[in-house]
Amino acid sequence: KKQIKESELKSLKAQLNPHFLFNSLNSVSALTITNPEGARNMINQLSELLRYALRNKHTDLISVRDELQNIRRYMDIERVRFGDLLIYEEEVDEACLDMKLPAMILQPLFENAIKHGLYESLTPVTVKAKFTLNHDSLDVLLVNNCDASDGSPAGAGLGIKNTVNILRNLYNREGLLRTKPCDGFFEVKLTIPQTL
Repeated sequence: KKQIKESELKSLKAQLNPHFLFNSLNSVSALTITNPEGARNMINQLSELLRYALRNKHTDLISVRDELQNIRRYMDIERVRFGDLLIYEEEVDEACLDMKLPAMILQPLFENAIKHGLYESLTPVTVKAKFTLNHDSLDVLLVNNCDASDGSPAGAGLGIKNTVNILRNLYNREGLLRTKPCDGFFEVKLTIPQTL
């Protein structure tokens, strides 16, 4: 059983890494002509992101502090691309910084927030992340504003499905990721148990 789960996790990670890489390379590509200096900066940030992705497996539990450092790097890359249209806010309880979560578990959720919130938008989009302690679990709430009239199936993509599967395989529980569209906002809530 353990070998099957490890195999499934490796397969899920293999699907996520190209997805993550292609999105990041598209961000770099958008700037190569209009802002070469910005493109160079993005390539440096991307190399750090790739090192992080290659160094950590989804079965590795890392600190919120380390995962947030990676997310900030990713958001910096996307801010170079989208400028003032992308606003990132985070709220982290001090007690959460040393709590553990699966490496790279947040990356596809932030990609999803930007994809569904920003790609078709001409107005600023705010992506908010909130980390709180809930008894013996870490709660992560990710919220972004989006066009309620947009018919795109937010939350139905590969990133969210794979994240659900990774959480199920690691913690043997259902319902650790929930999504909720409401009045121009899209919410993703993760519950990360602190015991496997």
